[in-house]
Amino acid sequence: SAKFPSRLPANQIPLKGVANYGSIEYGLETYYMPEDQREQINQELNSARQENSNLPISPPPIVMEIKVDAQGNGLPIGIWALVSKDSQQQIRKYRF
Repeated sequence: SAKFPSRLPANQIPLKGVANYGSIEYGLETYYMPEDQREQINQELNSARQENSNLPISPPPIVMEIKVDAQGNGLPIGIWALVSKDSQQQIRKYRF
């Protein structure tokens, strides 16, 4: 809808997006983090995928945590991911 919802519970706020050829873009598709942190995250995600490569399931999900302002603009503040470290799988939170 082109209009923000008028009735939402007090603990919810709409996230603004733009329809673009059958998909919705929220302005969260590209985000930046320090290079050393990016390399660490990529290494841990790749390790988790390699350890599970024999399973007939899709790669582990990555969940982005965002803050949304009163105008509906989202800002990424971190991601949650299933990673492998020292042959142990764990859910890890990375902050930006």
